[in-house]
Amino acid sequence: MSSDLGLEDTVEGYVLVDPTEDAQERMRNRFTTQFLSQGDNGRGSIFMSLLKEGRLRTNSDVASIFAAASAEIILNLNDLSEDIHPLRTVLNDVVFITTTHLLLNFTIITNLGTVVDGLEVSA
Repeated sequence: MSSDLGLEDTVEGYVLVDPTEDAQERMRNRFTTQFLSQGDNGRGSIFMSLLKEGRLRTNSDVASIFAAASAEIILNLNDLSEDIHPLRTVLNDVVFITTTHLLLNFTIITNLGTVVDGLEVSA
């Protein structure tokens, strides 16, 4: 059993909840946690660092940096997990609200199936 805490999306933002037994939900939580973290600490995402700087201005910018951040996160997550392993991610859609506020729709493809997630990110 994983000792991961879960994440729940609320109107105030994400809050920590009890661990989940569901492997795909754990993968979603782990990916989201690392993706939303700043990249400065070696475990976070370069995506959030560049979003904060306002450097993601086009769909192409978002797609390429999402791919780079996802690849790094996948390497980290494969080291952490015993039962579920992310294989790749697919950015399905991006909506620009501002240059530092985006809506992302993506799929995480794992050895146990796919996890589709939508995420609102802002710096």
